[in-house]
Amino acid sequence: MSDEPRSWQPTARETHAYMLKIAAARRLRAFERAGAQRGEDAQCWKQLAPLALSKAANLRRDPDFPLLP
Repeated sequence: MSDEPRSWQPTARETHAYMLKIAAARRLRAFERAGAQRGEDAQCWKQLAPLALSKAANLRRDPDFPLLP
């Protein structure tokens, strides 16, 4: 096994999927916090979800973003 750092870069599609996954996790965290009667914390997590969705949408607007065949 090599000790060299990996030079792998995620594709645009992988980055897009990751941003959507982050948004979903943030919404779930907001729901969990609300259920635990931690409204302020829940509101914070709920406000962060659209940021990840916005970043994912911006990736899709990039002309270099690969289209599905």
